[in-house]
Amino acid sequence: MPKRPRKEYLVVLEKLGIDHAEEVYKLHNMTILGEEYNRKASNDAFENNIGMYKKSKLPINNKLKGFEKWGMKEIQAWGKFLLESSKKVWVL
Repeated sequence: MPKRPRKEYLVVLEKLGIDHAEEVYKLHNMTILGEEYNRKASNDAFENNIGMYKKSKLPINNKLKGFEKWGMKEIQAWGKFLLESSKKVWVL
């Protein structure tokens, strides 16, 4: 979900019942892309970026490759994956 989405994308989020301001800075809205894709993807919708996620060589993005859309169900699944993955990396 882009930090500064286009108006059209905000309309789509609203129809899906997703509050952009509430969701944009949460863990489930994060991923990383290589330098070749990061700038291009920064403010675009997931559906427009899926091709870049599929081309990404970073292992963290493998799960994203399985998503074809980006609704609340997918956002929550991605967030759960990130949480469980981070628990394995950063043991307290």
